[in-house]
Amino acid sequence: MRSNFLLLLLAFITVFAVSCGSSNDEKWVSYTSANGGFVVNMPSGFKETEKQEKTAFGTQLVHTVSWKPATMSFVRFKLFQVSYTNCSVSPTDSIGMSAALDSSIHLRIHDFTDNPVEIDQIEFAGHPGRAFILDIGKENTITVCKECIANGKKYELTAIALKSFSNEPQINAFFDSFRIQ
Repeated sequence: MRSNFLLLLLAFITVFAVSCGSSNDEKWVSYTSANGGFVVNMPSGFKETEKQEKTAFGTQLVHTVSWKPATMSFVRFKLFQVSYTNCSVSPTDSIGMSAALDSSIHLRIHDFTDNPVEIDQIEFAGHPGRAFILDIGKENTITVCKECIANGKKYELTAIALKSFSNEPQINAFFDSFRIQ
C-alpha cells in the first residue's frame, strides 16, 4: 500500500515538473498587424480581441494581442500584451502629444493600482513615449508597461512576470522587437 502511494506521488511530481517546464519554454514567433501597422515578437498561442474601452481619447475600440499562460500552470511570465487604438493627436503638436501620453499612462496605471507610480518619459520604437514599472512589495509579480503615439495610433506594450524572473531576457526581447511599420 505504501509503495503504491509513493509510486503515485512520484508520478504526480514527474507530470507536474514536466508541465511546468514546458509552459515556461513557449515558442516565440513574429506577429505582424497589418491594421495596427506593427511587428512584435511574442510567445505563440496569443489571442486577438477588440472591445470598446475608456481611453485618453474617449471611449473607442481597442485592439489587443495578448498571450497568457495555460490555466493552473507555474510559469515565469503571466502576460505579454500589445494593444493599439486610434489617436487624433498631431505628431507636430508636442504639448498635445505629451498630454495624451500622460493621460493614457495614468489610465493604465489605474488598471493595476491607485497608489502613485513613477512614470518615465522615454523614446519607444523611435517615438516619444511613457513607461512605468509596477513593483508592489506584497505582490509576487512585476509589471512593465511602455506606450508611444505614432502614425495616428497609440500603442501600448505590457509584460507581467514573477518577480524572481523580472530580469529574464524575454522581457527586453519583447519590448525591443516592437517595430512600427
